[in-house]
Parts: sequence; C-alpha cells; structure tokens
Amino acid sequence: LIIAISSSMPDEVIKNYFKSFGENYEDVLFVMNGFIGNDPKKIMPTIKYINGLLSKEDGAETEKGKEKYLFRVDINPKLFSKYKLEQVPAVIFVKNYNPFLEIQGNGLATEENEEVYISFGESSVRYALEQIEKDAKSEGLQKLIDKISKGFLNE
Repeated sequence: LIIAISSSMPDEVIKNYFKSFGENYEDVLFVMNGFIGNDPKKIMPTIKYINGLLSKEDGAETEKGKEKYLFRVDINPKLFSKYKLEQVPAVIFVKNYNPFLEIQGNGLATEENEEVYISFGESSVRYALEQIEKDAKSEGLQKLIDKISKGFLNE
C-alpha cells in the first residue's frame, strides 16, 4: 500500500492518515515526489518537514524526546512516474508489487502481473481502501481494513 503525499497538503490530513493506520506502519509506504523547493542539494527543509509530520502532536514525551510515528516516508519520483500520479493525496494498492523499483530502474517499466488500484482525493483511509477493495478483492487488503476499522477516525 502506497500513500502519495505532498508538503502542499495540510499537515493534519497526513497525520490523520498516520493515526488511522495506527500500529500498521509496516503495511504502508508514504511517498513524496521530490524535495521541498525542488532542490536536492538542500535536503534539510525536507528532513525537518518529514520529522515534523512524524512527531506525535499529543505532546507525549519519552526519555528520548517526543514520541514519533514509525511510518516510512520516502522521496520517490519514480513511483509518481510509474503510476502517473498527478494529484495528491493518492492511495495506491498494488497486487504483486515489485519493490525493486524503489532502488533501481527508471520507474517507467510496468510489471505484467501488477494490478494497480488508485483512489485520489481527501477521504478517510477506510473509505479509500474499501473503494479499492471492491475491485481488488484482496484478502490482505481486507485484513488491513479490518485492523484499521477498529482505530482512530474510522467509525
């Protein structure tokens, strides 16, 4: 499961995605198309932005500082190209996903056995996944929907 986000989105929308997924952080990858300001030589604004997103806003403190969400947030324009993502947020479910794209390749090749389902626009995670599940009919996706249905903002 891939969630395409951007710094142009309200932070609270992205944090609501984090809250909705709860502890299911291994099941989802958040991606951005590029660096803030589009200058890869200046990565600190992007790192600060991502760190701010991952900081839990409830003020919970641990011995090491503010508690963080454990989601992975990558900069990966190859995924945006491959799936022709021109707007965010986008919730992408890929059956038979090939993670090799994340580390190599031009991002434009398509896997013959990949099945891609995309929901664009702001909506609850549960609603987006349920809409995708109607077509995808994936047991794994249904299990994730069941898990997050018990969590925050998914009533």
